[in-house]
Amino acid sequence: MSNFDVPVKEVGDMLDLVSEKLPKLIKGLYQTLFSEEVAQTMSSAVGTFHKNLIAAGMDRKDALLLTQDYLDTLTGLVNQSFNQKSRDD
Repeated sequence: MSNFDVPVKEVGDMLDLVSEKLPKLIKGLYQTLFSEEVAQTMSSAVGTFHKNLIAAGMDRKDALLLTQDYLDTLTGLVNQSFNQKSRDD
């Protein structure tokens, strides 16, 4: 095989495998990241964080800003985990 020969059968087999596996992978990741259970856990964590800041005497506006930062951090961790998992697969 020269440098310009394309292994058509192998490429076709690989594309068939990708087209079979990729939709399942995407669906599984979507269900994991956007499940009701994950949403409940995340909202509970964010709500508790905000409530504790207020209970500690922090100004409501400052508590809201810190809570937004906290949520951004959680979201960033999920995205980072998603991106890392995608690279590992």
